[in-house]
Amino acid sequence: MPYANNGGVKIYYEVEGQGPPLLLAHAWIQKVESWRSYGYVESLKNDYKLILFDARAHGKSDKPHEVSAFEANLMVGDVVAVLDDIGIEQAHYLGYSMGANVGLLAAILAPSRFQSFILGGIRRDVSQAVSTLKAYAPLLTDPESFLRQRERAAGVPMTDEVRTAILANDAEAVVASLKAHVDWPPVTDDELSRISVPCLLYCGDLDNGREKTKETAAHVPGARFVSLAGLDHGPAFMRSEMTLPHIKRFLTEITK
Repeated sequence: MPYANNGGVKIYYEVEGQGPPLLLAHAWIQKVESWRSYGYVESLKNDYKLILFDARAHGKSDKPHEVSAFEANLMVGDVVAVLDDIGIEQAHYLGYSMGANVGLLAAILAPSRFQSFILGGIRRDVSQAVSTLKAYAPLLTDPESFLRQRERAAGVPMTDEVRTAILANDAEAVVASLKAHVDWPPVTDDELSRISVPCLLYCGDLDNGREKTKETAAHVPGARFVSLAGLDHGPAFMRSEMTLPHIKRFLTEITK
């Protein structure tokens, strides 16, 4: 199995498809298979070389329990290590929730490695990270109850694959990653104004981060913002039939 190494932490990745390289960065308590379960891989693999990876603490990647192991620069370093291991100098970036937050930091910390960013469900407000930490903490004590609560909140049934993947997570490592995220350095409006590659930001119009996402897009030169009608945070990833048309149109236009 292919692994990249970032300072001793092994990051599992897969490559599928052909075309311009597109790196996919998943949300918390998800993994590589999430992109398949909700149709992203099948829809994109004929046009793009997809690079899928398990973030540290998730899937087949290493799962440190120390909060310090999830500092922002290390998470961005994992993405760069995957590209380096494959031998890809630049790629397009598609990330959701945690993956979007890492992508936003990658635009600041490793701008030369990416040709564009598609960022969904950004959690740029620290208060959102704190509330997310509270919501996910029950993973440590009652994971079945946690899953039922998340399913009710999403209003969309989890696939068996996603349910199994969540239960298989190392809860202590996942919660450590959430705790670290609360202290990630904020991306300033000035830093956003210096992003020079095409960007698409999107979220559900019921997502409590919608206004912050829209504001973030307004500070990135030329960035597009899409609000998905009737969707909250989770469904805005699960309902790929609503997100993929925007993603594919954006990529087609910038890769012509």
